[in-house]
Amino acid sequence: MHGYVYNVGSSVRAGKVRGSFTVDYGCDPQNIVPAESQVVAILSQLQKTAIQPDRLLRSKALLMGDFPIRQSSYSGVARELLNYSSLDLPLNQNVLDAQAELDATPDAVAAALAKFIRPNGFVRVVTGPGPR
Repeated sequence: MHGYVYNVGSSVRAGKVRGSFTVDYGCDPQNIVPAESQVVAILSQLQKTAIQPDRLLRSKALLMGDFPIRQSSYSGVARELLNYSSLDLPLNQNVLDAQAELDATPDAVAAALAKFIRPNGFVRVVTGPGPR
């Protein structure tokens, strides 16, 4: 992100009716607005242009690497199964999700971003000094 931030991450949380997509980053107060603009620009570009195959492959590897971590304890397995049950999903939803992630194409990713992500609709939450 052009040196605006110290770190950046994102997450998706899906529910029965709605979900959320979050981008978190740490930066100096003067970089809040430029960093936010960069996030919006990147997401907007990803909606219009298919992601590069090598980037998609790296993303898939990260997602697949997260799978065993969630399953690494009894409480992790229980939490996942309870979550599936509360959402009326099959108890093997993790396997179905993994297959869908592996099958994702660059065009499918762009289409999903265009359908579900509103880059200009983010709510900004600042912890610490506000933008300058």
